[in-house]
Amino acid sequence: KGSSPLADFGGSLAYMSPEQLEACHPDLPATAADLDTRSDIFALAVMLWELLTGHRPFADEMAAGESETSLARMIELRRRPVAPEFLSQLPPDCPMALRRVLLKCLSPDPADRYPSGSELAQQFDLCLEQRARDLVYPPPESWRARLSRWPTPILWMSSLVGVGSATVYLAMHVQELIR
Repeated sequence: KGSSPLADFGGSLAYMSPEQLEACHPDLPATAADLDTRSDIFALAVMLWELLTGHRPFADEMAAGESETSLARMIELRRRPVAPEFLSQLPPDCPMALRRVLLKCLSPDPADRYPSGSELAQQFDLCLEQRARDLVYPPPESWRARLSRWPTPILWMSSLVGVGSATVYLAMHVQELIR
């Protein structure tokens, strides 16, 4: 590897995924061959976050990436979920669907991110459609969101209502057959 992290890679360190930063670090075994589309999806999410808030979702130091120590610190920051202080910087009118898409893209584990750009594009399309967005991500004050907090009792109640209705129907039908 070269003397600087960018000797082998193009791009800005501030937007790189944790696995891409690990491939830049001279003391870590990761290589560029370990990277795939999910690293680009991470970088896109950092850029979109910065466009929404004016800041990147990480507390990088001013001289980030100029030494192996600062590069290791950047990797450490990206190996954690986005901190609450950065989540609070998202605009209040940011749809929950967009927030969830961004957080999925910024997941420390590449396996948790969208596997392709086309799947990410579908999620962004969903964010633009109010009715579809509300079906998948119901508003917090809606009855669907409130009911989703108790899935097991609701499942039991719906099962009991279904079984009870079927029992009443069968009892009435059997009585008619017996007469």
